[in-house]
Amino acid sequence: MSDFNQIQLIGHLCYDPDLSVTPKGTAVSKMRIAVNYDSKNKDGNKVEEVLFIDVTCWTKLAEVVTQFCKKGSRVFIIG
Repeated sequence: MSDFNQIQLIGHLCYDPDLSVTPKGTAVSKMRIAVNYDSKNKDGNKVEEVLFIDVTCWTKLAEVVTQFCKKGSRVFIIG
């Protein structure tokens, strides 16, 4: 399956998930997670950096995330 991509992220929520509802009644939750990763600078020294990623959840998952996750919660996202 060379055309299949998957990503796994472990990070912390930057703020409480924001739950809204579309005009058709579908629940949508938006949030941002901070993911730490290590890289090397020009001198070859190890540096810890942070990547901020916007995440959107739909339907029942959006409701569950909004109910149980708060700012600072550790989350594991697969997509």
